[in-house]
Amino acid sequence: MGEPAPGASDDLTLVGKFRILNRDFSGAEEVLNRSMQCLRQVGGEENVVGAVTLYQLAKLYGATHRQQQAETLFKHAIRIDERLWPAELLAVLKDYAGFLRAMKRKQEAKRVEADLRVRAKALFQDSPSGQIVDVRTLLREGNHQ
Repeated sequence: MGEPAPGASDDLTLVGKFRILNRDFSGAEEVLNRSMQCLRQVGGEENVVGAVTLYQLAKLYGATHRQQQAETLFKHAIRIDERLWPAELLAVLKDYAGFLRAMKRKQEAKRVEADLRVRAKALFQDSPSGQIVDVRTLLREGNHQ
């Protein structure tokens, strides 16, 4: 097999996500594993697409009662997102806390949720995209009335 087409892993991960939403877990696992193979062929999973794929696999494994695998992948996705994509990290932390609660690990979940709140506050304070903007104000300021 040759090198995968650009964006192949992105597309496969998206298909996997939709299959998870439709509870087609075996189909999701197949395409997510293919996505991981594509990523490994073009340099590895230590990138944004790799983090998203690992996150989707973690959710899949959690839903199919493979907790040890799920936890390993959640943690790996978190490590990548901490470096590369802080906004996505919030979603991963939220789902990881839910996973911990489902595993009856309430204290760990509380720590993750506290970390999530701190990170969310910092992200939205430091980022102009985290501010809510009223369209009418923008129009008024831009003299587009």
